[in-house]
Amino acid sequence: MTMNTIDMYIEKVDRFKKTLLRNIDMNDLRHLSSEEFDMCKQALDLFDATIDIIQYEMVTLELIKTQTDFIASQNELILAKLNKETD
Repeated sequence: MTMNTIDMYIEKVDRFKKTLLRNIDMNDLRHLSSEEFDMCKQALDLFDATIDIIQYEMVTLELIKTQTDFIASQNELILAKLNKETD
């Protein structure tokens, strides 16, 4: 999954969450039972948690990529030094 796909997912979830919040604020959900209404609120909490987890994982992946790039550059330097020594 690319970062663009993840960003798109977060954006869609956030839009849905805002729509749901707007509907709650506008009392469009008054026909729901209290249990159904609570489920909607739990869904909002779940959306928030999902977004938080995804954003944390994106940062973790960026850190791993940075470390991998650093190791690759170090390996290239070592390889160049070894090639120089064998010439």
